Amino acid sequence: MDLKGTDTIPEPDTAVVHEIELNLRASPKAVERLLASPLLAAGIPGLASKQSLEAAYYDTQDLQLQKRGVSLRVRSEGERYIQTVKTTNSGAGARNRLEWETVVPDLSPRPDWVMDSTARSLLGHLAPDELVEICRTSVQRETRVIGYKYNGEIAIIEIDFDRGTLAAGDRSVPTAEV
Repeated sequence: MDLKGTDTIPEPDTAVVHEIELNLRASPKAVERLLASPLLAAGIPGLASKQSLEAAYYDTQDLQLQKRGVSLRVRSEGERYIQTVKTTNSGAGARNRLEWETVVPDLSPRPDWVMDSTARSLLGHLAPDELVEICRTSVQRETRVIGYKYNGEIAIIEIDFDRGTLAAGDRSVPTAEV
């Protein structure tokens, strides 16, 4: 579906995803060393990839979404723009959360395009003009996929290596994570 230049609500294209995610902060040099490791350099043939990602994170001026444990991101993924509503958790370590994704035409937030009733109730009745951009990321992502066999079971593990910048207002800092 090509939504570039349109401003009409698409057919429902919302998917709910349950993900367990572990983020590790790393220096850009540490990411380079990890990518060069024999295990990750090999990976599963044909499944390694590289892509540029730009994302904008939104909330209200008084951070209503953050207070509700919700985040709203719009990210460019190649020629597509994906708006994601995520539940957050405050615990350390692995994040266990829900995500709802909707295809949108650009990096502007469209909370009224969210079709899932649970995600809509988490967002509340926010109009797009109530949201402000909190920060923006621009990263280069390299993905490696490895397989691990244990007791006859195979686990497929996707590892993303992100390097780029995080900007808020007129400030910008380098960022890297695995």
